[in-house]
Amino acid sequence: MPFHLTTTIAQALQEIEFTGEQKTFSIHETEQLRPDDVLNAYGAAKWSIIDFLNHHYQQNFDLYHWLQENKEDEVAYFLNEAGSNCLTHSQYKAPSRFQLWLGKKGFIIGMEQKGKGFNVEKARSAAGGFFTFFEQSKSVVFFDDAEKAKTTFIQVFLALDSH
Repeated sequence: MPFHLTTTIAQALQEIEFTGEQKTFSIHETEQLRPDDVLNAYGAAKWSIIDFLNHHYQQNFDLYHWLQENKEDEVAYFLNEAGSNCLTHSQYKAPSRFQLWLGKKGFIIGMEQKGKGFNVEKARSAAGGFFTFFEQSKSVVFFDDAEKAKTTFIQVFLALDSH
């Protein structure tokens, strides 16, 4: 499914039947170039999200799936591609935080950066694995602002039995 330029977080929350449970994983909240320890915080945040989702939804997400090019694990791809893009191209070279919203039908992960936002269409035309992932994703990928995006979201629907 291609990425969506008009989806809002309010719409996405309604679609996943948001339960009111939200988690924040802080990485680099200051508006300055990333210090050396940010990479450790970034890695720890990604694993915390994976561990939480696997426990909460009884899934098998794994960051190593990205290295193995297992594109079925869109959570691993999103966390790695969105973060890598931010580490390389954002003003402060680091994600600020990940946010996670839980729903009855699935969840939303948001990756936020501080500083200047980016124009989604311009970034898309500058080829890269991140936007290739967006175009091929079965999940909905969207942004807080198509002209000055600071947060990239993925909305994942799950076939759940009892949540």
